[in-house]
This record gives sequence, structure tokens and C-alpha cells, in this order.
Amino acid sequence: EDACALMHAVETREDDMHEYALIVLCDGMGGYDAGEVASALAIQTLRKTLLQHKMFAALAGETPPTPGTFSVDECKKLIHSALKETNKTVNQAPRNGIGKRGMGCTAEVVYVDGRNVIVGHVGDSRTYHLHEGTLVQLTRDQTLVNRLVELGSLTEAAAEPHPRRNALQQAT
Repeated sequence: EDACALMHAVETREDDMHEYALIVLCDGMGGYDAGEVASALAIQTLRKTLLQHKMFAALAGETPPTPGTFSVDECKKLIHSALKETNKTVNQAPRNGIGKRGMGCTAEVVYVDGRNVIVGHVGDSRTYHLHEGTLVQLTRDQTLVNRLVELGSLTEAAAEPHPRRNALQQAT
């Protein structure tokens, strides 16, 4: 029920080299009908939605934006907007004869360039950053049990065997 996409580009000009990557991972919700359809549709929608923006032009095989014009805030907004659009597309798909009612998936969208790592996240899949030999978790699980731990209503030890530990609060 998993699907992923990697878009990667390297541009060189004189002594400058610019490298960009967009990684998208979607995990169909286990135990639900058509999780694999939801994850494939989510990948397709995220790729299409993001690559139409000039910010990601190099990843679409087009001329990249002028160096130095990248905006972290704009990138965050684009990823957030793409995740919302994907949620809408996946939720409406069964009405159009695609997949089944109630299907869904988690989503991780990671943009990386020479200076930035920007993450969009929905659900309980995780994104980590490997830095100087140490893995740093960048996202938090959007589950009911994790939220109870954050609020102090449940200990981490009690969360591990909890029967609802995989109940998502958000999914696409």
C-alpha cells in the first residue's frame, strides 16, 4: 500500500552547482479498502500540483528559478496547499469511480536543496534528518495516542501497547 516518488535535478553553471530533490512518500491506511489506490493517487496529485510551480521548475526539467530567489515560507505554503489539494482529490475519488469510500493514506513531502530541508507531513509516517551520524525526528505522529502523550494524559510506556496507538487524527 506504499507509494513513493523521487524527483532530482542537478544544474551546473561555471563554478556553481545547484542540486534539488523532492521526495514524496505515501502509505495507504492498513485495514482499509483501496489504501494502495489512495497512496498512488496522492503521489500523482502531489507531483502534479508541486511541479507546476516555478519554485520546482528544475525538478520538472525546466529552467530553474534564479539562484537566491528561493523562499522558505513560499515553499512551505506550496507544500501545505498541495497536501490540502491531495486530500480533496483522494476524498472525492470514490465519487468518480476511483478506489473506495473511506480510503486514505499518510503523506510525507520533503524538499531538499543545498541549504534547506522543508517537510510537509500528514499522519504517522515519519521524516528523519541524518545529521553528523545522528538521526533527528522532524515530524510527530498525528495519532490519538501520541496526542494523549503530548498532553500528559498517557505515559510513553503506556502508549506502546495501547490498542488505539495507530488511530490517525489526520490522513489524506
